[in-house]
Amino acid sequence: MDSTLIKTLLESQERAYKSAMDTVVKQMNDRIMKLESTVSDLTTSLQISQREIDDLKSTIKELGKEKQFIKVKMDQQAAVINSSKSEIESLGERCNCMEDYSRRNNIRISGVEEPSSGETWEQTVATVLSLLDDKLQLPGVEMERAHKVGQRRDAGPRSIVARFSRFSD
Repeated sequence: MDSTLIKTLLESQERAYKSAMDTVVKQMNDRIMKLESTVSDLTTSLQISQREIDDLKSTIKELGKEKQFIKVKMDQQAAVINSSKSEIESLGERCNCMEDYSRRNNIRISGVEEPSSGETWEQTVATVLSLLDDKLQLPGVEMERAHKVGQRRDAGPRSIVARFSRFSD
């Protein structure tokens, strides 16, 4: 074989090798560029995610502080409610005592026949005074008021509530 032929073959092989190498280098450069772009995108996404995480952490801290504030307020309100309950119970007891005290001059009388027509409270007072004088021999009792309790019904006579002027009566 002659040297020109060998030289030509070697040059041809060199060109083919160079062309193949250029193609491989170009493909590698394209892949590297794609990887760099992907890494850049991932870095940007990671930074955004990190900012969002930081924002969420600060929001969680703020919500924790707000929760504490609300818990303190709820505890204060619970104390106010408990205090109010105690005061309401105390006032209820006092109210019951006042009602009992205001009724201490009263008596309830049952079984007194109803008149056929309406009766005024003055007539009811006269009926009760007559009953006390005739049946119980208690003359001279002073009465403030006497009235029938409830609405008239067919079942029987209504009770009478009578209020005396003096407790001793």
